[in-house]
Amino acid sequence: MQLSKQYNVLKRTGVALLYKGPFSETTISSLNDLLKEKLEGEKKKNRILTVFVEMAQNVAHYSIERDEKSGIGILVLRRKAHNWELNCGNAITHEQAAFLKSKLEETKKLSQEELKQKYNEQIRSDRPEQSKGAGLGFFEIARKSDMPLVYQLEEADNGDLFFRLTARFLLEGAYSSGL
Repeated sequence: MQLSKQYNVLKRTGVALLYKGPFSETTISSLNDLLKEKLEGEKKKNRILTVFVEMAQNVAHYSIERDEKSGIGILVLRRKAHNWELNCGNAITHEQAAFLKSKLEETKKLSQEELKQKYNEQIRSDRPEQSKGAGLGFFEIARKSDMPLVYQLEEADNGDLFFRLTARFLLEGAYSSGL
C-alpha cells in the first residue's frame, strides 16, 4: 500500500500514535514521552500513561517475536468520538494464550471494588510463577480503564497466535454505554 494511502487511513481512523517494533526500556520511555506530549491537557493522561506502561512491559517480556533483548509488538493510540482507545499486540504461544484467556476472563468479571481488592492481595503476595512482574498488570489496566477490557487472539500464518489487548478511556463529558 502506498504511504499516502496508509497515512490517510490512519488519519481517518483517529490514530494519534502508532509504533511497531521492539519494546526495549529505552523505547518504552521514549514512547511514554511522546504520549505525554500527545495527551497534554487530557484529564485522564496519567491513567492512559499507566496503562501504556503495563501494556508495553507485557510486550517487552512476553512477546515470542524478539530482537536481541526485547519483545516485538505493536501499539496504537486512537481518538474516537467518545473515547481514547489504546491497543497493544504481540505474538504469543498457544500455552500463553490459555493463561491469558483465563486471567482476562477472570478480570473482566470483577467489579471496580473487587479489582482493587485483587490488586491489593496480589501486591502483598509472592510473584506468580512464570511472571516477570508482580502479576498486577491486568488488574491495573482494568482498574484504570473506563470500560471493560477487550482482547482478541488471532491465528498467525506460522501457527502461533497474535494477542491484542484494548483499553478505553472516556473523553470528558462522554458516558459509558458499551462504546
